[in-house]
Amino acid sequence: MPGPLRLFPQIKGGILFHATQAEQLTKCEVFRELKDLKGYGGVSLPEWVCTTFHTSGYDTQAIVQNNDSTEYGLFQINNKIWCKDDQNPHSSNICNISCDKFLDDDLTDDIMCVSLPEWVCTTFHTSGYDTQAIVQNNDSTEYGLFQINNKIWCKDDQNPHSSNICNISCDKFLDDDLTDDIMCVKKILDKVGINYWLVHKALCSEKLDQWLCEKL
Repeated sequence: MPGPLRLFPQIKGGILFHATQAEQLTKCEVFRELKDLKGYGGVSLPEWVCTTFHTSGYDTQAIVQNNDSTEYGLFQINNKIWCKDDQNPHSSNICNISCDKFLDDDLTDDIMCVSLPEWVCTTFHTSGYDTQAIVQNNDSTEYGLFQINNKIWCKDDQNPHSSNICNISCDKFLDDDLTDDIMCVKKILDKVGINYWLVHKALCSEKLDQWLCEKL
């Protein structure tokens, strides 16, 4: 099965670039951007940095075309299994995303795809995969699949003076459309990191094989 990573020197095919100017990151920029992958899959942060260098040359807009598949972005994520494009419209699309999303400068989607089992595990222990889960604490409430808190990230009647960093009503996190949820998750990751979800470190940072789902 094609993996999400394929080493650059071994690829038989040409590298293409997006129509806009390619974003060539430096080693230190990649190191900083990938901090949340430290230790994932037993892989150290320097190993991730080395792998992305030999995979894409730190180019977020790198595209490598093989005979029957294409690989995208910093991590060279393959369109036969992990994402969907015109070349492979019947892709398994395990990461549930259009491949071109891996060509922008926001690496959140890329990292979420690479670390998908962690997210599957984290959402299970956070909300039981229930998009309508509501957990009430003494002075706050958490909403939806990712249990997003109303004191800082969204706004509701309980906390009308919330910081509302995601600029959204909390009840928007209770429907089956996860677009708003993921946009807010990106902001949470940017500001406080993966440890916002306390279950991640305790339960979802190692031994993740049980959380893989290859058939969707």
